[in-house]
Amino acid sequence: FNPTTTEIEATLEFGPSLGHWSAPVRATPVDFESRPLGSAQPIDGHRLIVKLSPKQIATLRLDHA
Repeated sequence: FNPTTTEIEATLEFGPSLGHWSAPVRATPVDFESRPLGSAQPIDGHRLIVKLSPKQIATLRLDHA
């Protein structure tokens, strides 16, 4: 969520895979019904940078390998 009146970049960091849990490999922006709003972005090095417009709320679907 970007509460400001200017565009920002948010960085999401994911830890390494542990046991049955695997780190996500891509993220797709979706609406509140989980319908895709754009193309999937690869998550490189356990880090994803998301640009948010002013007052924007972002919902992402995280896909695992």
